[in-house]
Amino acid sequence: MRSTLISLALLALLGSGCAAGAVDAGNLFGEDLDPVVGQTILFVGTDAATLRTNIYQVQPVLLRDDAATDEERNGAVLDAASFTVRVLTDLQVGAEGPMLDDGDTLLPGSAPFAVPDRLGRRAAIIASGYDAQGISEVGRVAVIDLATLEQRLTPDVAGLTSVRFTWLGGHLVLEHRDPMSGALGLSTLELDALPQDLTELVVPGADEVQLAGLLRDSDSFLVTATDADGASFVATVDPWTQGVVTVVNPVAQALGPVRVSRSGDFFATTLTDPESGRRTVAVASLDGAGPAGWTSLTGELSADCGDPSWNPARGPDDLQQLAYACEDLDTGRPDILLWEGTGEPTTSTPPMETLTGGAQPAVPDGSMDGLVLRSRLRWDPTGQVLLFGASNGNDAVDDEAMTLLVLNLLDRRATAVFDGSDGVADLAHFAAASSEPVLLVWDRSASGFTSDSEGRHAIKLVSADPNGERVVRGVELGQALRVDYPLFLGGNTLLYP
Repeated sequence: MRSTLISLALLALLGSGCAAGAVDAGNLFGEDLDPVVGQTILFVGTDAATLRTNIYQVQPVLLRDDAATDEERNGAVLDAASFTVRVLTDLQVGAEGPMLDDGDTLLPGSAPFAVPDRLGRRAAIIASGYDAQGISEVGRVAVIDLATLEQRLTPDVAGLTSVRFTWLGGHLVLEHRDPMSGALGLSTLELDALPQDLTELVVPGADEVQLAGLLRDSDSFLVTATDADGASFVATVDPWTQGVVTVVNPVAQALGPVRVSRSGDFFATTLTDPESGRRTVAVASLDGAGPAGWTSLTGELSADCGDPSWNPARGPDDLQQLAYACEDLDTGRPDILLWEGTGEPTTSTPPMETLTGGAQPAVPDGSMDGLVLRSRLRWDPTGQVLLFGASNGNDAVDDEAMTLLVLNLLDRRATAVFDGSDGVADLAHFAAASSEPVLLVWDRSASGFTSDSEGRHAIKLVSADPNGERVVRGVELGQALRVDYPLFLGGNTLLYP
C-alpha cells in the first residue's frame, strides 16, 4: 500500500461511534484541553519578500466576544469570523540568533516541522550543522515557550534526527544516528533542567534502539530494540530512573511502530517477514506478568496487512476496537478491517470484520477494487469515524490528487470529505478539541509564494461529519507565505493518539 502523505516515520512517530456514543472532547487526553488551543494551528512559514523561515501560529477568532463556553468554542475552528496570524520565532543566522550558526539548516529533512507538546504549551524545533571540525553532523533543539516565546537550547547532539516530548511533557526524547555505524539510538533530557547534558539510553542486549510510541498519562515511553542477531523486541523506558523493562519477547521479524490501546492493556504492531516483505498485524497483552508474545491477527489471510489503529474513545464494558488495512496478495484490492471485543485479541474469537466489504458509492469507481490506499488510517478523537485517503491506481502512480474519506461505523459506508476539486491533500489530521470531527488538511497545490485568495489556501479546514453538511474552508492568512506542515497544536492527534 503506497502513501503520498508525509511520512511521520521521520519523527519516529509515527477507535467506536456505534459503541461509545458521545465523548467529552475536552477530556480526551486525561485533563482539560483548552478548546481554543486545541484548534490553534502551527505551521512553518517562509516569507515571500525576505525568504526567511519561521514558525507561525494561526488562531481562530470567535464569532462573538461572549462565546466563552466550551460548546461555543468547540465550533470556533470551522465557524470563526477570522483568524489571527502570529510569528513565534525570529530565527536568524549568526550572532543575532543563538539557534542558528553560519551553514546551519533549520528544520532538516529528518525533522521538518515544529513538534508541539501534548497541551500546546511548548514546541520543539531542530537546527542541524557540523561540529567545530566541520566533519560530523550535529543538531540542537530549541524548546519554545508559546506563552512567553522564550527559547531554551539543548546541547549539540551528533547525528540528531528527531525530537519528541513525552506524554506528560517532563522530558524530551531525542533520536540520533551514530556517524560511524549508522545505528539509531536515543537520549533523554529533563526539560526543567535545561540546559544540561543529555542522558544516552542504554538498553541491555540492544545494538539499535528506536522510539516506538508514548505511554499515556506518563513520561515513560516505548522503544523497539534490535539485538546483534537481528531479533527485535519492545521495552518500556522510565526517563526519570533510566529503568528499562522488556515487555514483548524478541521476534525475527521487523517491528513497525507500536500502538497502545486506549485501556493500556494491549499493544498492536506490524511484523514484516524478512524474506517476502509481507506484513501481518499482531497484538500482545500487557498483563504485567512478564514479557509477552505477539499474536498474529492476519497471518492466515492471503494479504499484506498494516497500519493498526486503536479506537481512542472508551466503549462500554471496556470494548476494544482495532482497525487495520489489508491488501489482497492476488488481486491487490485494499480493505479496512476491524477487530473488536472485551478480551485479548485473537485470530478466532471474536472474528474480525471487513468494514469496506460492501458497496462503496463514494469511493472512486464505486468499489474498493482497483484502489490504492494512500494515507494512514486515523480515528477521529471521539471514535465516530475512520479517515483514509484513496485513489485509483493511475492517480497513485502519477501522484495525483487523492480523495479523503471518512468511514462511518454505523452503516459501514465511506463519505468523501475532500477530493481533487478541493485541492491536493498532503497531510490531514483531526482537531482533538472539537465536538464534531474536524480535519486540518494541508493543500500542497496552494503551498507557494502567493497571496491567499478564494480557493487558494494551503491550510484547509474540513467538516468530517458524514451526516452533516460538506464544508471545506480555507484559512485566510492575509500575507504571502509559503506554508509547510500545518499542525493542530494542543492534543495533536498525529503525535498523541
